[in-house]
Amino acid sequence: MLKYICHLGKKKSKGKNYKMKKKFLLFMLVSIVAVMTFSIMTSAASTEIIDYYDADTTNEISWTLYEDGKLEITGKCDMDDFAKEDAPWYIYNNYVLTVEIKKGVTGIGANAFYSLKKLKSVSIPETVEKIGMNAFYKCVNLSSITIPSEVTTISASAFSGCSSLTSVELPEGLERIRSNAFENCRKLSEITFYENLEAIGISAFAGCTMLDSVYFYGDAPSLGEDAFAKVSDDFTVYYIKGATGYTKGDWASFDSEAFKGKNNGSKDDSDDDIMYGDVNGDGKINDTDIRYLFNALGGKSSYAKFLKFDESDFNGDGQVTVADHIYLSRYLDGWKGYKPGVN
Repeated sequence: MLKYICHLGKKKSKGKNYKMKKKFLLFMLVSIVAVMTFSIMTSAASTEIIDYYDADTTNEISWTLYEDGKLEITGKCDMDDFAKEDAPWYIYNNYVLTVEIKKGVTGIGANAFYSLKKLKSVSIPETVEKIGMNAFYKCVNLSSITIPSEVTTISASAFSGCSSLTSVELPEGLERIRSNAFENCRKLSEITFYENLEAIGISAFAGCTMLDSVYFYGDAPSLGEDAFAKVSDDFTVYYIKGATGYTKGDWASFDSEAFKGKNNGSKDDSDDDIMYGDVNGDGKINDTDIRYLFNALGGKSSYAKFLKFDESDFNGDGQVTVADHIYLSRYLDGWKGYKPGVN
């Protein structure tokens, strides 16, 4: 009995095998954690491909649709023209959320993104020179678009029915806007056209029921029938002082007003004539000027010219910088001590 009790009280040695097992289990645990961490990081860093087409030559367009809804277009040529609902990715029309067209693609084909109902944003590179007919027809969730600087013509119905479109940035080199190009873009409230514009087609902006302000930096372009039919009751055409054609012919039916021309930093006008903060030159200082200045400072090509205007130099220190954007914002917010032309 005494031996039994003593045996129970004796501490048994765990030995070398136990220590080896412990080290092995620890190693396995660390390995599992490492594998799991790597898997999580990998899945976060890469998105699964849903479908794709890999072109054999650079004369074809390749495309990839990712799990997160991004459609990526690559190539060194124009995209093909398609029949309606015939683009290869159209079967995913309720899945595509964003389109990223890579540098090198030179043209967007007809019906390329026809009625992609969930599409919210599009990135178009400066290499694109043309936008085909119905290219973004009835992309009802698309909210903004920036047209690259090399595009000279926007084809018929290219953005027709984009009912959520609130912002359109046109390039300075744009020459023609074809019929129905922006028809029924019901949330579009203003748009700016530049000196090279020659023609606006039939019903190009018809049904843009919130459109109340259009700005022209050149002489009046030719105007197609019903180009601005069924727009806002407050619709007004603003044209740069000295431009011609806006009080004659078809243009005479619209309310119109000349706005002061910019001196492009030449100081030809006296300081008394400069309305510091009136970035877009419409004779008013408001949130639109903040947006124009923000885009200009942010490097958007269609707004670059505004960096040269004395009116953009809100604090009057002789240069247009981020400080002018801050001062202008604070002035409109009612901060004391922030006045136009005072630094």
